[in-house]
Amino acid sequence: QLYERSKEWEKLAAILERQALSTLDPAEQGAIWQKLGLIYGDKIGDDERAVVAWKALIEISPDDRRAQEQLKKRYLAIQAWDELEVFYAASDKWDEFIRVLEREAEKEEIAVEARVSMYFKIAQLWRDKKDRLDKAAGAYEAALAVDRNNLSVAEALIPIYEASGKEPNRLADVLEVKL
Repeated sequence: QLYERSKEWEKLAAILERQALSTLDPAEQGAIWQKLGLIYGDKIGDDERAVVAWKALIEISPDDRRAQEQLKKRYLAIQAWDELEVFYAASDKWDEFIRVLEREAEKEEIAVEARVSMYFKIAQLWRDKKDRLDKAAGAYEAALAVDRNNLSVAEALIPIYEASGKEPNRLADVLEVKL
């Protein structure tokens, strides 16, 4: 309580971590992990340690909606895309994961390589998880709009355009990138 009143968050977090690891009661342990998640994320600004706390809470209480939302928020903050994918895969919510990636990819402050990578991932999800080549093509095209000469994206678009037979001009553009 003293550390909380004096806003000494690091010291409070250290004590709470020791308590969480030594407490045997799952309800009490869950309450401690939740408090730790909030302290790390909101008071200290350490999203990586907040992720650890929220994951620990989810292990105790898998249906805790607040913990799930906080974990997603912290994964986004640290750009832990692979972990975020595993999180969404567990609940088979590919549409929601795609929307999250699309929102993130549209942010201007994201580096070009990261944006292209996100659009590439979005396209793969549309293709592999949702079986929507039209949406996959749209994501690849968005990646090309960011990086006009990206060979990987062009090579991914070639078979889609060839299979559709409807995009001769676009096919020519990506073949030109490949050349």
